Order: sequence, then C-alpha cells, then structure tokens
Amino acid sequence: MRIYFYIIVVILVISLAACTTPQGDEVTVDFYGEINMTNGSTELEGYLSTGGGLGDQDKYDDVTVYFVAEDGSILDQKRLGDINATYGRLNVSVSTGVHPHFIVFHSDDFWDEKVLVTYREYVDGEWAHRRASSRSGLPGFD
Repeated sequence: MRIYFYIIVVILVISLAACTTPQGDEVTVDFYGEINMTNGSTELEGYLSTGGGLGDQDKYDDVTVYFVAEDGSILDQKRLGDINATYGRLNVSVSTGVHPHFIVFHSDDFWDEKVLVTYREYVDGEWAHRRASSRSGLPGFD
C-alpha cells in the first residue's frame, strides 16, 4: 500500500513541475484573471505573475498594460507599478474605454534579460494566449 502512495506522489511532483517550470532559463511574465468587454469598455481583473528562469534583476519597474489595435497602434495604456522579478505578483484591476485587439504587458526592464511575455489577442470572440521573447515580438512595439 505504501509503495502505491510513493508512486502517486512521484507522478504528481513530476506533473506539477512540468506545469510551472519554463522551458529554459527565461523568466516568464503572464496575466491570470478575467478580461471582460462590455458596452464600449474593457476590464481586466486579476494579477500579473513572474516566475522561473535565472533573472539577474530584483524587480521590473514601471510595468504597464497596453491596449493595442489590430494595426499595432496603441489605443490606451495604464501604469500598473513594479513587480518582483523572481516569483512576483502584481494585482491588476483596470478598465479602459476601448476594445483592443491585443492586450500587452510591458516594462523596458523585461528586455534586460531573457524574458518570455505572454500577451492576449482577441480571436473569434476569445482571448488567445500569445508569447513574445523580444520587445519587437509584441504588437505595438515593433
């Protein structure tokens, strides 16, 4: 009976490690929460998270959320604050009077080291997850 318990524990540990560890030495930045578009406005409620990797910085300054049109023009932006570079968490509660095609989180500090930023693209009524490993890979920043 005890051996089955250890086997299950090992399987769970391996499974969970694969879900939370980045594929390399990059730091990951991602938004977890709700994105709602209503009559002329877009609302984000959740948190931005950093994790994994081998980052050299203690924090990322001036993290901002950008609301970007399909053509790459920036419709609006909201400053969120600073976030710890190693397993940081920054609460996000913002609204804007635009309906963007992309929602992008950005800090100039992200690109001082290897970072993988997840942004959102509105496709077929859903917010799809996209990833960028460079500033030029983000909509509105090429």
